[in-house]
Amino acid sequence: MMTYQSPIPDINLLRRLRHLDGLSEDQLIVLANQLRLQHAGTGDFLLHQRDTDPRDIYLTEGKVELVARDGKKRQISVNATDEIVAIAQLRPSIYDVIACNKTSYLQIDTAKLIEFAKRASVNLGDISVHTLFGDREDLDSSITRSFYQHLIGGLYRLPPLPSAASRIQTIYRGESTDVDKLVHILVSYPDVVRVLEAVSRVRVTEGSRMTDRIRLCLRHLGVPSAYYLIMMYSVGSLIHRLPQTAYRQILPWWEHCLDVAALSRMLAKKTSLLSPDLAMMTGLIHGIGAYALVDFLAHQEKTQPTKKELDATFFDTRGQLSGLLLRKWDFGNNVIIAAEECGQWSRQHQTAPDLCDLVLVANYFAQLRTVQRTRLPLISKVPAFSKLKLDEKHGIELMQHIDTVKNNIKKLFSRLETV
Repeated sequence: MMTYQSPIPDINLLRRLRHLDGLSEDQLIVLANQLRLQHAGTGDFLLHQRDTDPRDIYLTEGKVELVARDGKKRQISVNATDEIVAIAQLRPSIYDVIACNKTSYLQIDTAKLIEFAKRASVNLGDISVHTLFGDREDLDSSITRSFYQHLIGGLYRLPPLPSAASRIQTIYRGESTDVDKLVHILVSYPDVVRVLEAVSRVRVTEGSRMTDRIRLCLRHLGVPSAYYLIMMYSVGSLIHRLPQTAYRQILPWWEHCLDVAALSRMLAKKTSLLSPDLAMMTGLIHGIGAYALVDFLAHQEKTQPTKKELDATFFDTRGQLSGLLLRKWDFGNNVIIAAEECGQWSRQHQTAPDLCDLVLVANYFAQLRTVQRTRLPLISKVPAFSKLKLDEKHGIELMQHIDTVKNNIKKLFSRLETV
């Protein structure tokens, strides 16, 4: 068996690391975004003797055996609640580290981890994010650098989801969601209920109770589809209620997200691989990191960036910033991965086509509307197209209907536009 990586670690897991006591949720999210939780099966090597990789192994769950050069062995086991500490720290390594059972672990440069913890606990001045996470092209923008400096230093907090969506995230379990709890939450948000009624087109009896109306909508739409609509409306409400300057800054990018949402919905229907409502929601929020950026800029007193600078920052950092915000808002890993990787045209994995593949193709087609074709790779060079059995002619067909679907999505926010 081979070791493999899973999505970014949960921040509750990071709280178990010795050096991270006292960090805020936002600071832990920033750190988590730089890491990948890895897994190994029985007999897999986590580390070989003489390895010089500077990163330390932090065993998060399971049992490993350390085998020294003289054949001496010792075992280390960690359960899901133990404090997490580094093992086999000498380099070159004097141990083989072998999994005794199904094992989870992190590989982290401990010096950088301690540096991060120290910097996060003080009021930051001018620091370089590169010293924490290495050289990354997507952090070159001065806007992005300032954003991370303020976030790590606790001088800026990622914006929360609107109350209704945030409360629903805590109880949503797909088809097994407790409907009584969902109704109890929604009854306090008549604007959200009006959206559900408009989309479901249920006939409301005069004088009927709010709870009965909500249950009727949920029966008609289904709980998952109602959830996706609520999340879309909630995110849209954040965009539409931005101050005018910030709204104008984000509007071109928001229009692109609406294009991706429309195309994702149509592609899901065409391929029959995923829920069209799930695909539509993911397409809409795939670039929500732009909202965090304009919200941050709205709180700054410094000179605002030019449109060219802001557009370049949106384009280059969409995945990373969107991942931060969606993780903060407790969206599922499939949605977070789609947001982070749907601009990675060469993305290729061994599993069946997934949500990210679909949104990636939608993102490609949407960029054909606004980006010069020379900035995009050939479709034959984008693995997601072959996985979904799609080509350029499908894009031409979809473009004939995109404006109709896009306008239907915009209707969700029509009341917000008049506020």
